[in-house]
Amino acid sequence: MKEKIKIDGMKCPKCAAHVDQALSKIAGVKSSTTDHATGISLITTDQELDENKIEQAISEAGYKLISVEKVQEEQSIIGKIKGFFTKSSS
Repeated sequence: MKEKIKIDGMKCPKCAAHVDQALSKIAGVKSSTTDHATGISLITTDQELDENKIEQAISEAGYKLISVEKVQEEQSIIGKIKGFFTKSSS
């Protein structure tokens, strides 16, 4: 599962690293990639996460949670093309 988190208060790459570190401590978070310029963090999880835990981790790191939304994982374009060419035409 992937979630897109909007965060307020990050000013530099070090801020983003601080957020990644805080999010990685939440049980179930496999990875986190945060961009301070956009204020967005994308996290990959192996379970449903409690939004309160996300908010607490971000708050304790010194930032403010704006929103959390689930991201639909789409099949890659290469996978779609490969599937198109491997279908039988019978």
